[in-house]
Amino acid sequence: MFITYQELLSLREMEEARVIAGREGMSKMIKWCHVIEIEDVGDWVAANLLVFSSGVALTDNMEEALLHMVDALYRKQAAGLVLGIGEYISEVPKTVISKADELKFPIIALPRDVKFVDVTYKIGNLIFEKMATNNRQHLLLENVITDSRHMNYEAELEYYGYLRGVAYRVVVIYKCAKGKISNDVADEIQLMISNIRNQIHRKIFLLNRMNQFVLLIPDTKGIENEYTFEEILQNLMKVIEEQEDVSLYQTGVSDWAEHPSQLPKCYEQVCRVFERGRFFFPDKRVLYYSDLGIFSIVDMDDTCELERIVQNTIGELTGSEELVNTLQTYIECDMNMQKTAEKLFVHVNTMKYRLKKIDALLPEGLRKSRLFYIQTGICLYRFLNAGRN
Repeated sequence: MFITYQELLSLREMEEARVIAGREGMSKMIKWCHVIEIEDVGDWVAANLLVFSSGVALTDNMEEALLHMVDALYRKQAAGLVLGIGEYISEVPKTVISKADELKFPIIALPRDVKFVDVTYKIGNLIFEKMATNNRQHLLLENVITDSRHMNYEAELEYYGYLRGVAYRVVVIYKCAKGKISNDVADEIQLMISNIRNQIHRKIFLLNRMNQFVLLIPDTKGIENEYTFEEILQNLMKVIEEQEDVSLYQTGVSDWAEHPSQLPKCYEQVCRVFERGRFFFPDKRVLYYSDLGIFSIVDMDDTCELERIVQNTIGELTGSEELVNTLQTYIECDMNMQKTAEKLFVHVNTMKYRLKKIDALLPEGLRKSRLFYIQTGICLYRFLNAGRN
């Protein structure tokens, strides 16, 4: 768990604090804080640590010592540096400010009457409070999406920021590869969500499971400085891409839920997206429930019925994988023979020959009015074949 700079500077103890350098780096997360009063801080610093120093143990050359400290903290990916202005550091040298600005490394100046212990205590307390709240929200969301106790969670959701009258979508980001989602990805996702929330002034709920994130994302239409649902998804993908191979992840999106009672159904929709979408849309990284079309209601467990549909739509074509693939590519190319030939690396005359055979094998021929049924048959054929392999 972490806090943001916005949360840090909103503390009563930080009212007189001044950000004197590195404002562009204030998007960093702060996971903990520590008072360090030595020049060689490298061995005592971890990533995302906010360091406090009064300068009491720094060398006589304060400017050189602070430059060295800023450089060492930056290399260790520390969150920032808080300097006590007073007996030991009368003012921060311009060279140090310039260096921190260049590195986008935040430096905050505290007046002498503010005690480090008061601030660090409040930071630690805030982190623990957020951790406890986060755990309660995780349990709530787990109960909501699974409807495990068949209760009305509307009041509890509203307590944590769910807005009555605003539609929400359930979004699941699923890691296809083995292993849990890394802590770095989880932290960056939470930080991004926190930053977006400050812009749209609406809560985005997040449940972090072993190999998936479950999010409740609100509709943002009508909000000033609009941040669209699609842009939120794009930012989520960007955060993952910066940390890991984004091709290891797939995202499922439900229909809109107009009321909290619809959220379990929306989660079931996303589960169906993952179950079926990987067969019908293997190359799509973001799948909407609406993408499934007719396959959202077809009983995929009734193999006999699926085979009957395949026979009625593409019939004897199933005897040739080459012809099925040719037909699928032909449809994807808007039934353009030249484009299909180029995509399949075959001569146009070969395409003419194959299409003639396809037309003869299809139960009702290759007609535009039959395309929907033909595409349905091809998708179900792929689904059945995948299940047998």
